[in-house]
Amino acid sequence: MDWYPIIDEVSCIKCGVCMDQCNYDVFDKSLGSQPVVSKPDNCLSGCSSCGCSCPTGAIIFYHEDQYNRDQLKVCCGCGQQCQMNC
Repeated sequence: MDWYPIIDEVSCIKCGVCMDQCNYDVFDKSLGSQPVVSKPDNCLSGCSSCGCSCPTGAIIFYHEDQYNRDQLKVCCGCGQQCQMNC
């Protein structure tokens, strides 16, 4: 496992946007809008859609420092692989 989201519990406002944006079943949704990373192995290396969608910037990624913007696999704007490069 070389990439997965880490939630800053202090900054997180528990809005649930990150869980709605994730397409890889990384979060446990049984606690409502409280994001809990329950399946970090499901996260796609380089995917940053949950972190980009977080309104408070409460999500960082394990090994994020080893990636540059060109290596990210998911668009921050739409949460999918696209040509926008936003």
